[in-house]
Amino acid sequence: MSSLIDTLVRKSRRALRSARLELRDGDTDGAVNRSYYAMVNAAQAALLSSGVAEDNLPRTHSGLIAAFGEHAVKSGKVDRGIGRAISKTESLRLRADYMGVELDPTTAENALAGAERFVQSVERAFGLQSISAEAAPGADPSAEHQTANLRKDDSLWDKSEGMDERRRQAVQDWLEYRKQQKEAARAASREREADRARDQSRTPDSGRDVGDDPDTG
Repeated sequence: MSSLIDTLVRKSRRALRSARLELRDGDTDGAVNRSYYAMVNAAQAALLSSGVAEDNLPRTHSGLIAAFGEHAVKSGKVDRGIGRAISKTESLRLRADYMGVELDPTTAENALAGAERFVQSVERAFGLQSISAEAAPGADPSAEHQTANLRKDDSLWDKSEGMDERRRQAVQDWLEYRKQQKEAARAASREREADRARDQSRTPDSGRDVGDDPDTG
């Protein structure tokens, strides 16, 4: 396992521990944020394990999710439900971090549980369990150490993008996600209208007015 993959796996497990602590402390938004970044780091490690060069790792969240779908989901290494989990958690994170939405405890608990399943599934599928004792699931770092690392390991983007750029990208990703949802809804509506039109064209009396009486015409 390369040193970068090893680092990403440690960051992923550390983010999960942070998510548990924040959820226990009542910070539901923070718990979802850390849950999402646990998935992000695991997905990056998976891409590297699939042969993606470090320089070719996606630099945007939407690009990472798409690449993970291509290399992990479509290849059959992880279940489609696992692949959808990262998109769902990203949507929750965007709402909490940038849209002023306060997430409820149940939503945060479900996001954390989904992140734990995601990380475990990715580690098994790509053979990432070989990791140093520092990041072992049973490790219990001190509160001081945990707090110091709480916001330090967001992802590889920390080194290349400032906060303003990350915020801009997050809003852009959210708007793109909403656009895709609206387009899908419009396409489904058009399909339903086409189905109704086809059904009406096959009905013998479809061309008559409501008041027409076939027996007296």
